[in-house]
Amino acid sequence: MPVDLPSPPPAARLDGPPLHGARPGGMRLTGVLGIAAIVLGCVAYALVAHRLTIDADRSWLGYGVAIGSATLLILAMTWASRWRWPVVVVLVGLGVAGFHARDTLHAIDPRWFYLLQHAGMQALLGVFFGRTLRRGRQPLITTLALRVHRHLPPDLLAYTRQVTVAWTVFFAVMTGLSLGLWCFAPASWWSVMANFLTMPAVIAMFVIEYRIRLRRFPDFDHATLLEGVRVFQRRSE
Repeated sequence: MPVDLPSPPPAARLDGPPLHGARPGGMRLTGVLGIAAIVLGCVAYALVAHRLTIDADRSWLGYGVAIGSATLLILAMTWASRWRWPVVVVLVGLGVAGFHARDTLHAIDPRWFYLLQHAGMQALLGVFFGRTLRRGRQPLITTLALRVHRHLPPDLLAYTRQVTVAWTVFFAVMTGLSLGLWCFAPASWWSVMANFLTMPAVIAMFVIEYRIRLRRFPDFDHATLLEGVRVFQRRSE
């Protein structure tokens, strides 16, 4: 695979101290507990969303969970960006309009909001990763790796680009799978994939990539999975 390596110093280095190994044990434990809480919350939401999806629940609970979860997801993805307040204004406007048109809104199948949430998120993440692969841009995983390590050898730089490609393909496949199941399979099949299989697939991608990286670069001081997740969370700061 041809690789566009960045120009030497600027693309292969970042100024400032490396983040790798900078957190004490207490902070690491806090990170583990935080991730565990997020996972438990995701499991609880998945169970509720699955039941509401297969029942096509048109009660206010069904609409509330569908619209509320989509709204929270949009806020979570944009809160640390410069688009935070414009997005808040748009969401408030949509909320006011939806309240006044609640009778019309009630005619819409709430499951469309779940599709928008799942397929939309996968598509946006695919674009988020893929746009950094354009010529003249630094691949996203390269940027994240340089936040952990002050510099990377050329072969590892090439590898980080390949990982960015892999994540882009992953999210494209997930988007296509979501839309395909929605259009051609029972709602329960789509719901199982969206609510119960998406997160394990993402975790599997992290684990598989980590194992491949350890095997290909055994002598490099790699960041742990938790450090990688932490750096990704700080990407938009």
